[in-house]
Amino acid sequence: MRRFFKGLLAVSIFVLGFGFWQGRLEAAVINVPDSYSTIQAAVNAANPGDMILVASGTYNESINCTRAVNLVGAGSGSTTIAGSGRVVVFGGIGNVDAGSA
Repeated sequence: MRRFFKGLLAVSIFVLGFGFWQGRLEAAVINVPDSYSTIQAAVNAANPGDMILVASGTYNESINCTRAVNLVGAGSGSTTIAGSGRVVVFGGIGNVDAGSA
């Protein structure tokens, strides 16, 4: 009987752990400026693997991205990041796509 409960406990922990892990399999989609008014705010709120969709427009900010996110603009002719100094800094992670989402 004791062995049964140990087995049941192990299976329960596995199922609960798998369910928790599985809940984060899908990346979130964050829209700028709908969800966050700035790209930096969206980057700060994102989890690794999330997609940040940036609408057409000019964004007067500098961005420091240290998370593995996918940053997608509406297109190189319609989405502009105009900051000072180093405008966009990626810590060697993530993807940048100037095309449309």
